[in-house]
Amino acid sequence: MILKTCDITNVNHILTPDENYEVNLDSPALDIFTDFKKTAPLVIEQSLDVVTAEDLMKKTHVKLNLVLDHGEFVGTLSYEDLIGEKVMFRANHVHRADILISEVMTPKTCLKAIKFSDIKRAKIRDIVETLKNQGRQHFLVIDGEEHYIRGIFSVSDIARRLHVPINIDRVSTFIDIYKAIVR
Repeated sequence: MILKTCDITNVNHILTPDENYEVNLDSPALDIFTDFKKTAPLVIEQSLDVVTAEDLMKKTHVKLNLVLDHGEFVGTLSYEDLIGEKVMFRANHVHRADILISEVMTPKTCLKAIKFSDIKRAKIRDIVETLKNQGRQHFLVIDGEEHYIRGIFSVSDIARRLHVPINIDRVSTFIDIYKAIVR
């Protein structure tokens, strides 16, 4: 069967998924969830140097990559990791191009995740409150039954979809409190 074609002279816009419908804080959390079954995750090998990693992050406009070691998930690398204390301290001792992702990434032992079964009934408001409570810009979502990372929530994605800024303050660590007292 040959399908009928039509003229597109008057077509001026391209529909994107975000324009498909509006969301609000009471919309289902699944409406803003980046599902890795539908969108491939951005990954990076832990053996790369931080200069290459920063270039890749700038090119892809992504602030968090999943870190792999020979195909296995070992942690995350955020843009903040690349410009944070670990890199600055190491850069005092070695050239920045000699610092590996494995030295500055957040290992999976230090990460927390949300279960996919829990977000099925959650609202966007619940995700925002959880991110704020934990002082996180991102949350990985795991499929508990299959033991794999199913997707991710990102503050920047949520803010863009809601058309409002969302401020997430980092949770203070013991070191932060100590530094504040010493000053």
